[in-house]
Amino acid sequence: MLLHVLVPAYRSRSPAKAPTVHEADLDDALTRNELARAILATESLEEAEQYSREICGYLEIDYERNKASWLGSQPEQKLDPEGTLLQLDQFEADARSRGITHTTFRRITEALGLDGKQRQDLRALLLSSRPEQYEAPLRRIPAGPAAAPPKSAADPHLRYKPGRPW
Repeated sequence: MLLHVLVPAYRSRSPAKAPTVHEADLDDALTRNELARAILATESLEEAEQYSREICGYLEIDYERNKASWLGSQPEQKLDPEGTLLQLDQFEADARSRGITHTTFRRITEALGLDGKQRQDLRALLLSSRPEQYEAPLRRIPAGPAAAPPKSAADPHLRYKPGRPW
């Protein structure tokens, strides 16, 4: 029996790279992966989650739940277009300095400390102000030197902080 794993293109730093399908023998994959073997016999998501915590020491779903809780607990604020674009410039400079060429609206929303409800407002702002960067479904980080952010981007009230863990 064969196992097919799809690796989405957005995980790549190359915009020209298409999604890739990897093929592996299922028995070989199970031999190499302790977690995969453990969850074969599970009957619920809770059991699989527990095995992941025990074997890997963490669970990606816990991370996503914590992040959603944190984002949901933030006070709702109206999107400030000027401040948002300044934060975006800083985010893009940081991403560019790490060799990143594309990102998602979701990632920008999280990096700027906005909640999910503000994602549509952010999307509309970016599509209207910088439409040339939209390469559906991604946003292109413009090429160029990683310039220092504008002076006003150093404002301590701006929410984007380089190096956030997500």
